[in-house]
Amino acid sequence: MIKGVITSEQLKQEFNEVKQSIKLKGKDFDNSCVVFVYNSLDNNEIDEVHRSECVYDDEIALISDALHSVRGLKVILIDGEDQFIAQAPKLKNRYDNVYVYSMAQNLFGVGRRCFVPLVCEYYGFVNISSNSRSSFLGGDKKLMHQLLENEVSLPHRLFMPENDMNLANGFRRTVDAVLLKPNSESASIGIEKITKDVDDEDAKQIISKSLEEYKSVFLEEFIQGDEVECTVLPWYDQLYVSTPVKIVKQGEYLDYTTVAYDQYDFEIYTGKTSKMVMEQALRAYSILGFESIARFDFMVSGDKTYLFDITPNPTISRCSSANTALKQVSNDDRTIYQILLFQKLLVPTLH
Repeated sequence: MIKGVITSEQLKQEFNEVKQSIKLKGKDFDNSCVVFVYNSLDNNEIDEVHRSECVYDDEIALISDALHSVRGLKVILIDGEDQFIAQAPKLKNRYDNVYVYSMAQNLFGVGRRCFVPLVCEYYGFVNISSNSRSSFLGGDKKLMHQLLENEVSLPHRLFMPENDMNLANGFRRTVDAVLLKPNSESASIGIEKITKDVDDEDAKQIISKSLEEYKSVFLEEFIQGDEVECTVLPWYDQLYVSTPVKIVKQGEYLDYTTVAYDQYDFEIYTGKTSKMVMEQALRAYSILGFESIARFDFMVSGDKTYLFDITPNPTISRCSSANTALKQVSNDDRTIYQILLFQKLLVPTLH
């Protein structure tokens, strides 16, 4: 049961205490392993668009180094979901405890991140990233919108039940511009801006093409302002809500090209709505029943915040808002991975 929210200073102190304790208890982990599952660029089955979501060699090295920080705990790297399911029975027989961190998502639809968590639940492995329920929610923006629409401030949206252009055009006339988004993608894949001056026939062609490719799409009112991200992660029986981080970019929104080529940066967000962003992120985290790390993306316009995207188990490597936020705890890119692992290694909890 979550008892409260922990500050950066408290997390820093307790993290260092646990880190020291684990160093002294290395022999306790001789019969345990931690598995990192990912999709690499070497996998030829991954289509070109989704290659931007693959894990690069320097990222693999960083995560491996972070997980190697526990003496006696064997680290195993597995490239792809198919290799993980093949090795799972051997891991179950060989080790008393199997801890799993996964960034693998080479599937389609709302369940694209669910496979590894489901395997963990089947074999009784300790998943240090998002469970299957949270992963499913993360792949279904429509469902998350329905769960949160009366609880936090969201952009106006129209989820397309079918190729109904009357609905689409009616929605477009209520706002200056819309963003067309797939329901179950990430990394800005498939996002396209449609302004009010685009005629109905051209809009129909754009939306129809997106529906054909992604099957489920929605229109979201385009809100101009600061794009701000807030990370929430558990620390034993408490939660840490990070200081929000602003996305520094050239364009009006993060499109696929900007994300794929890392053409953006981060800075700590000190705006007057910073506290409101943190409160809304924490509220959404609690309502959705998340149990591991999650990132909440907001548009901030004036004194209003709009939660427009949620990512359970987000990218937390060096080039991420989550890692930037954790610099307040430790100026070490490995820390955020170690926090996820350490809170699962020691039972009972600190408190």
